Amino acid sequence: MNKFKEIIFWPLFNLKIRLSIYDELRFIFLRLAGANIKGRSVFYARMTFRPFGGLNKLSIGRGCFINEGVRFSLAKSKISIGNECLIGPNVSFECAGHGLVHKPIVGRGLISKDIEIGDRCWISADVTILGGVTIGSDVVVGAKSLVTKSLDSGFLYCGIPAKKIRILTTSDEIG
Repeated sequence: MNKFKEIIFWPLFNLKIRLSIYDELRFIFLRLAGANIKGRSVFYARMTFRPFGGLNKLSIGRGCFINEGVRFSLAKSKISIGNECLIGPNVSFECAGHGLVHKPIVGRGLISKDIEIGDRCWISADVTILGGVTIGSDVVVGAKSLVTKSLDSGFLYCGIPAKKIRILTTSDEIG
């Protein structure tokens, strides 16, 4: 049944229509395709989901903004994004990986781990988040960072791999 819903509603979600009203309504098509969308969120444009039939393993909270070009590689795992998160363009959520050693017959195998993002996070442009990572609430991840390990709540992280830069304070708020 999940694959059938994706066949029907995924193309409607992923239409490249640049009307703000359509961006506001995309969450309905994504929900109908099988994703767990907990409330109204804005999906700016086209995204990639892998594998086909896996949208039921995606959970997105209310009040999120998901920019264009975002990739959700779910494999056998789940991706959970909290409430009021900002996801920049071309962010990759990569649950799947492979072993380093090639074994006869089985190859490198498939390693798949969940990704969890807390509430009120900002994941900037071109960030890659690997499987097994939990990002706490109120975290900012700088552009082009590679997140390989879990991140504590309330901090700014940047780099390859992402490293703790400093605590976020009320002076960081936009006036």
